[in-house]
Amino acid sequence: MIISLLVGLILCAVFLLYGSNKHQHLYAKPLPKYCKWLGFLFISSALYIATLQFSGVAVLLSWLMMSMLCLVILPSVIFFSKVKK
Repeated sequence: MIISLLVGLILCAVFLLYGSNKHQHLYAKPLPKYCKWLGFLFISSALYIATLQFSGVAVLLSWLMMSMLCLVILPSVIFFSKVKK
């Protein structure tokens, strides 16, 4: 249950961080600036939740791996889905 909460928080944080960037291609206009801070809050709370579930270096490794994976996959999926054939 905690793992799904961790993954959900990271996914929401990545959507908020990507959506608030001025170079995003998901929305017509970028999200407001407070969404970026909300994304940072979600990602830091996901780190705290990871400390409850894992121990030691596994916390940092799992949190960083999931965050980096989501930050790479989201823009790639959006870019390749909008390519005209």
